[in-house]
Amino acid sequence: MEMANNIVVMKTSDSVPYNAQLYDLPWEDLVFSHILPKLNLADLCRLRQTCKTMQKCITGYFSVMKHLELTYTGPRFTARHLQRITEDSRNIQSLDLSAAKRWLDNKDVLAIVCNNQCLESINLHGCSFLKVGLLQEVGISCRGLRRADLGDCHWVTTADLLQLAAECPQLNHIDLAGCWNLSDDTFLELMQLCKILKHINISDIYSITDNTISTIAHSCPELNILKIKACWRVTDDSVRMLGELCRRLKVLHVKDCRSVTDASLARLRLRGIHIDVPMRGFVPSNQFAQLNEAQSRLVFRHDLLKLQI
Repeated sequence: MEMANNIVVMKTSDSVPYNAQLYDLPWEDLVFSHILPKLNLADLCRLRQTCKTMQKCITGYFSVMKHLELTYTGPRFTARHLQRITEDSRNIQSLDLSAAKRWLDNKDVLAIVCNNQCLESINLHGCSFLKVGLLQEVGISCRGLRRADLGDCHWVTTADLLQLAAECPQLNHIDLAGCWNLSDDTFLELMQLCKILKHINISDIYSITDNTISTIAHSCPELNILKIKACWRVTDDSVRMLGELCRRLKVLHVKDCRSVTDASLARLRLRGIHIDVPMRGFVPSNQFAQLNEAQSRLVFRHDLLKLQI
């Protein structure tokens, strides 16, 4: 059997070639599972326009697909196109609508969410036309939600976020970077609801203080990744507490945190935690890796000496 583009050439026993189209292959066992998931949404839409049989094939795939990602919608892609693609979908587990940020609204999201209650991951990063109340509806419809990417969604409020967390006890990944309406009080309540968070991004929320980081340290023992870039009010005090209580921490982003210094970061580096800023005075390259580690050890010993004194 030889494959060229979308045509499969099969040779029979008497050496007479047989030309088979893509849709002649088993749809559910092969085409839907191994071929069409490799194509992006634009290619699938183009393929659907080639013939009536392929239109039926792609429509069938849309009804069973588990992942929908709008990586690029193009200027002609509208809410009507999204509706046509998802109107028969009932099995979407991962939904990424971040590329539709210029026109996406609540009813577009809810039309998909209400029909796909097995949803585990939703990405609405930068979708600024959405409104308060959406997260509550998402939580009620998709109680198995594990991941919510809401970065730069300035419409997110404390009440809406807490309602989502209350309805989704399996939530373990949350991105709230740039959600300016949230405060220390928000995260104090959020951490009481979300005890299994492993990935937290609260970068660029300027109202956050050490109170939030301390709350995270005490409430999230499973934490692997924490991003608090440009949280100016966070200091070494809470970062030290984070290192003491979150023993599974692997990644910490503290770039532009003006009050976080090597006094607290050195100990984390010794544990192999990846930190997005180099030690003061060093360039982040492999050339200085060993020197960086040696400097971290010196700072650590200096801190121990101060404690002893």
